[in-house]
Amino acid sequence: MFKGRVVGIPTVALFFFATVIIGQLILSWTRIGRVMVMVGSNVRAATAAGVSAAGAITVAYVIAGACSAMSGVLLAARYGSGDMEIGTGYDYAAIAAVLVGGTSITGGSGSVLRTLVGVTVIAIIEVVLLLRGFSDQLQYLITGLIVLGVIMLHTVGERR
Repeated sequence: MFKGRVVGIPTVALFFFATVIIGQLILSWTRIGRVMVMVGSNVRAATAAGVSAAGAITVAYVIAGACSAMSGVLLAARYGSGDMEIGTGYDYAAIAAVLVGGTSITGGSGSVLRTLVGVTVIAIIEVVLLLRGFSDQLQYLITGLIVLGVIMLHTVGERR
């Protein structure tokens, strides 16, 4: 089922885009989405406004856990087995994609659609570096330099 295609589109891609759409709808159109953004921006202000910060954080972790579980199932289906080493390095790429997508490292701003743009940029960079024959260490270095540049630009932009 997970290895199949629907109208020529891989099932994994459909799961991915469905998750992006649902995530953006939750953040933009639901109370809990707005509360999560508020808590991410300033926990003290959210608590002063009468928002349950612990509840919003719990919901965020539950959503992250569900997405991680779905990713694990899809990766196991892709490779035909489960192994602890399959996801090595994905955490670094995920953080890089979120930051390149424009999410503030201090929290409170960002969107799923902008993260999708960051994922696309990081994926393109990784594929180009792989096709050019760069070693894994050099790929990590270049991705790290890109993330450092994005953080520096973010910091300069916040000062203005």
